[in-house]
Amino acid sequence: MKSSITKHQKNVATFIHLSVFTKYLFPLGNIIAPLVLWVLNKERSNYIDYNGKQALNFQISLMIYNVFLVITGMSLMIFNLDYSWDFFEVSIEHNYLFWDNLNFLDHNIFLMVVFVAIFIGLWVLELVSIIRATLQTREAGYYHYPITINFIK
Repeated sequence: MKSSITKHQKNVATFIHLSVFTKYLFPLGNIIAPLVLWVLNKERSNYIDYNGKQALNFQISLMIYNVFLVITGMSLMIFNLDYSWDFFEVSIEHNYLFWDNLNFLDHNIFLMVVFVAIFIGLWVLELVSIIRATLQTREAGYYHYPITINFIK
């Protein structure tokens, strides 16, 4: 089966995977560029069709995961701010400001560290997966991206 895949088909499929890096040039380039390449070439080969679907499904899945992380992280931090109303307590008997309940800062810092670590993890997973998909596609292999929701079948 690998021998029936032409050099042109391998090149187009490789460029589909590499085109996701256009997100660093313009917004949503990681979805628009592979979509354009896939739509223009999907009729020519099942191999190009498969790789286009894989690249698009992975990028759409990552976008959903990132939006979910942002919404969840911001919601948790805003919910955590309820504790901040007791940030300063005035102690009348000792006549000074007492800094109490600094724990809410610890919670928010911890949440930020966790969510930033998840973002970095997703970014590293994306880079490694794109490189692996590109290399495997150059060798006429079929790569399946991890943590992908199959929107386009």
